[in-house]
Amino acid sequence: MHKTSPKIKIGSFLRVATGFQRLIERRPNGPIILLYHAVVDRDTETVLDAYCVNEDVFHRHLQFFSRQYHIVPLQRIVEAVRNNDKLDPRWLAITLDDAYRNQARRGAAILADLNLPWALTVPAGLIGSDRSVWTNELAFLLFYCHARNSVPHPCRNQNNTDDLTGSPSTLLSELRHILFNDVTSQQRHEYIETLIDAVGRERFLSRLHDDGRFVLADWADLQQLHESGVEIVSHGWWHHPQTTEISSGDLQEEIRTSRDTLAARLGSPPDGFAVPHGIIHPHIVDHLTENGYRYGLTSRTCRITTECSPYLLPRVDSEYPLYIVRNHVTSR
Repeated sequence: MHKTSPKIKIGSFLRVATGFQRLIERRPNGPIILLYHAVVDRDTETVLDAYCVNEDVFHRHLQFFSRQYHIVPLQRIVEAVRNNDKLDPRWLAITLDDAYRNQARRGAAILADLNLPWALTVPAGLIGSDRSVWTNELAFLLFYCHARNSVPHPCRNQNNTDDLTGSPSTLLSELRHILFNDVTSQQRHEYIETLIDAVGRERFLSRLHDDGRFVLADWADLQQLHESGVEIVSHGWWHHPQTTEISSGDLQEEIRTSRDTLAARLGSPPDGFAVPHGIIHPHIVDHLTENGYRYGLTSRTCRITTECSPYLLPRVDSEYPLYIVRNHVTSR
């Protein structure tokens, strides 16, 4: 789960303990879309678990929100926004990002047991590849496979920059910043491949698979979910961040190729596109409309109002203890 500052923890806990949180929840000011990532079967406290939620915690979240809100299909909120209809402030939709195997199986079973609608976002190019989202791979490499306290600088060939040094946490923070902001998609991909080759590709893939947290679902999983009524949303092709550094070809692959592939594999094209890493390309709305999408999902944390664009719908990241999520849902 995400780390939270002591101030937010204490404030959120006091709001719940004093009953003030319940008073606020009686007056919601707009629908909400929740965002979850991996649904795991254990409680851990490592950097790699920042985007994981334990199964029991996930179940408690869903039980609570089922009592307090009207959990509706994502499309109901989308259509209301697109048609400028009245937004019911007690509507709540559930989305899970990245199409992990644990979502498609463990998470799906929990949601089905509670008879709740939900949507899954899928990085189509990674399905069936034995690979995972690059940020997960980078963290896994540094914490479980890389034995040294230094790595080559991603831009070393451009300017003879020295190697990066430090603890796995320090290296992860520095590399994420560089790989998000200072390189192209191709350079990012090549750098991750270089790190994997350095530790041994077979060793890396074996450990990643055995750990299981970041193993993606396969096409059979997605077909089963699609047929059961789960909405499938495109989450790009390779899950590349859509910064201004992304090439036109890579951007088209992320947006158009992902939609075409999901349509071919599942029998119908996705209506929605979830922006990878929450990074919004300056022309994202134009690209989505041109390629047939009807809505887009971001990672901006707030409730949905009549002023929201259907292509820039906000969501609330929810991998926190329930009392903190309740605070986030009512204070945004």
